[in-house]
Amino acid sequence: MKTYRYLFYRLYRWHLYKRRDPAPEWMAMYTVSFVISLNLLFIVLLLQLFGLIHLFPWESTPVIEIAILIILLFVLGYYIFIHKEKYKEIVKEFENESAKRKRRNSVWLCLYIIVSFASTAYIAYYIGKTI
Repeated sequence: MKTYRYLFYRLYRWHLYKRRDPAPEWMAMYTVSFVISLNLLFIVLLLQLFGLIHLFPWESTPVIEIAILIILLFVLGYYIFIHKEKYKEIVKEFENESAKRKRRNSVWLCLYIIVSFASTAYIAYYIGKTI
């Protein structure tokens, strides 16, 4: 969970200072929820690829089910990061990190986000090709 709290913190700071968004906590929460949904989709697709589950009939995309999952993740993200201004606690938790630690964590976060996108896209492409 600390990884997601840190991801939220870095996205919050980016939206606050670089983009000057009026609601950086919401934008950070949406982004974290989206990345988590990619991770869950990857796991489901991987299990389906190996024949362990059969959730998605490939003749039709389960748009409603995916939308419900994403909405549930947004609601969960709200209660984890925003409700009762929890984001302020998260900011306090990480705001005093050293420059060296910040650089190292930035590399890990970038890799995590890239791998999340790339692995989900690749497995979806691969499954689509084998149908």
